Amino acid sequence: MSEQDQEFKDFSKEPLTAKILIRETLSITQEILENAIQKDWPDSRTELWGKVWEEDRGEDLSFLMDGIVVTIKVWSEKDKSVDADHVAQLNINWSGARDAVDDHGAYIYVEADEVGGGDYSGLNSPVMKHVVLTMCCATLTRLASSTIIIWGHGNRFIQPEIFFEHSQLFILKGSLPFELWIAIHQVIKEDGTYEFDTHGLDLFGYHEIALKPALRSVQKGSHYLNSICEYVILNRPVFQTGQTIGDTEDNRSLITFEHTDCGPMMVINLSSQMQDELSQEE
Repeated sequence: MSEQDQEFKDFSKEPLTAKILIRETLSITQEILENAIQKDWPDSRTELWGKVWEEDRGEDLSFLMDGIVVTIKVWSEKDKSVDADHVAQLNINWSGARDAVDDHGAYIYVEADEVGGGDYSGLNSPVMKHVVLTMCCATLTRLASSTIIIWGHGNRFIQPEIFFEHSQLFILKGSLPFELWIAIHQVIKEDGTYEFDTHGLDLFGYHEIALKPALRSVQKGSHYLNSICEYVILNRPVFQTGQTIGDTEDNRSLITFEHTDCGPMMVINLSSQMQDELSQEE
């Protein structure tokens, strides 16, 4: 095992989870869910569905979707593990983030897990789990009086309206909603530059990624890191310390692995030319 892998945990083999905070409890039957999914995800995406299990256990519901088992459980109480202050701090551009937590009275737990043998339509299994969970959560946000989506480990908080709109916008067109799955964190420094890193790549089996040094353009830095994430998720390359990444031979950036307060992280040490390109004002 290499040094860069000693502290890294691959979450791609584990069930992918999400929680939907809702204002009041909801009773979901197989018939209600099937009808709602057919409405939200019409025939153009029905190839994703396999046989639906005849299994309805009150507030628990499980079904199979092309090698992915989805389990839904409704809890008729507040989720006391969610800290409204923490959610507000991570969502400074969403003025209603704190209220979204305070206003909920119940929540829905959703889990997607691989059982093998599924037809993933050319997608690797971590991506397929994300697609299936996204579709199910989008439908559930429409059925329930939802206030917030908590994705993955619990550091990704998404407004229900944005989640539903983005999922339909991308998936119905045969694309993937990467921005729902990966958060690009931006930290502004005293000199007005921005540091960038990701949250969510570990759910695909990869180290989170950071850019160095800090950049002056928020939009260009975020766009560049988003493009790297898309490439990693779809192509699953294997990176090693000392490798370089870039479009041309004379403009390549060095890859290193570093231990940070957030755990082991892959760092893209931007070339001078790439720094200049990403720091230019819009």
